[in-house]
Amino acid sequence: MIPEITASLKDEVESMLRHDSHLKDCDIEVLDRQGVIVLQGEVPHEENSMIAEGLTREVDGVLDVSNRLYIRSVMFQFDTPLR
Repeated sequence: MIPEITASLKDEVESMLRHDSHLKDCDIEVLDRQGVIVLQGEVPHEENSMIAEGLTREVDGVLDVSNRLYIRSVMFQFDTPLR
């Protein structure tokens, strides 16, 4: 059976995350599975992931949070090749 999606709870979480200054550079998708919120996507730092999860837990109606956010990997450029 496919879980029912509650748009209003999803919208409330998305709004809260969108308006937080710490999360402006984050690509977070929000899914609602009967009150269990799934956060997925990528964020620049672990702190952003923790902030997103904490804010989500504060929303009335959220029963649990599944944090599937991953941290963007940092690519370094070198002027000289490595040997």
